[in-house]
Amino acid sequence: MSSATFPVNSGVTRTAQSGWLRWIAILVLLVLLLIAAVILWAYGFARSALPQLDGSVRAHGLQERVVVVRDGHGLPTIDAANLPDLFFAQGYAAARDRLFQFEIWRRQATGTVAQLLGQREVSRDIGARLFRFRGNLKNELNHYHPHGEAIIHAFTEGIKRDVAEVLAGVRRLAASFAAGEVTGDGGKSK
Repeated sequence: MSSATFPVNSGVTRTAQSGWLRWIAILVLLVLLLIAAVILWAYGFARSALPQLDGSVRAHGLQERVVVVRDGHGLPTIDAANLPDLFFAQGYAAARDRLFQFEIWRRQATGTVAQLLGQREVSRDIGARLFRFRGNLKNELNHYHPHGEAIIHAFTEGIKRDVAEVLAGVRRLAASFAAGEVTGDGGKSK
C-alpha cells in the first residue's frame, strides 16, 4: 500500500484561529464575571435583610437600657429592668426576625390575605371578616394577664419601631416582602 499526502488548507490561518479563540475566551470570562457579580449582589442583598446579631441598636421608646443577646442559633435573650421595656424589646426583636410572618398573620386576622395570595383566598377572607373579634379588647387582654393590655401595647410598639426603621430606610425588608410585593398597607403604596 502506498500512502498519499494531501495538502490540508481550511482557508483559515493559525493567527485567525487564535484571534477567534481569544475573543471566545474573553467572552466566556466576561460571562463568568457577570455571573459572579450577580451572585455576590444577591448574597449581599439577602444578607442586608437579616437581623443585626451584634453591636448596639438605639431604639426610641425605651425607658431604660435593654440588652438583647443572641445565642449561636440566633435566638434572643432579653434583659430589661421593667416589663414595658422587656416586651418592647421582644416585639422589636421578633419583628426583625419575623416581620413577614406578622404581616401574614395580620392579613389573616383582618381578612385581607386574598390581596396578597389571590382569588383562592377570598373564602378565607370572608370567614375572617365574619368572625372577627367584636368584644371589649381591654377586658380580653387583661383576662390573660393583669397587665395584658400594657404588655401587648409595649410589644406592638416594638414592632412599630422596627417597621418605622424599615420605612425610614434604616434597614431592608426581607426578600419575602420583595417577592410578594407586600407593602403592609393593603397595597396602597403601589
